[in-house]
Amino acid sequence: MQEDYEWQIEAINKVMGNLYEEKAELENGIDTENPFLSTFRKYENIEVSTHQNAV
Repeated sequence: MQEDYEWQIEAINKVMGNLYEEKAELENGIDTENPFLSTFRKYENIEVSTHQNAV
């Protein structure tokens, strides 16, 4: 029975490790496979001018 628990703990630790890696990747930036998100992040801090030309 202890062997079964040890196997379960090992499997859970492996899953937790994968989740921590995925979390770190998400915190470090955008997935490079999605160009839309990369472009959005590049320009997300640009302020839009509300000035309009008088006609």
